[in-house]
Amino acid sequence: MKLTATWHDERELAATDAQSQRIKLASNWLWFAKFSIQHEKNLQSFLQIKNPTDKEYSSPSLGAALTDGVANRGREYLLGIIWAF
Repeated sequence: MKLTATWHDERELAATDAQSQRIKLASNWLWFAKFSIQHEKNLQSFLQIKNPTDKEYSSPSLGAALTDGVANRGREYLLGIIWAF
């Protein structure tokens, strides 16, 4: 099992509020989990979960049109097989 976390500190948008202050996005943790099983020397399977807490968070936009930031994805699941030949 592999557990990874990424910290995003408070960030500012290009957009401003009514007092001409730059709008800030709250800081947050983003988690990832990966479970893998080695079946044979050349065969592995895995389940990866991105944002397992399903937390809503946003990233800064490139322009000033979006005043809430860009919404990111919720929880994602990825099931896979790695076969070496």
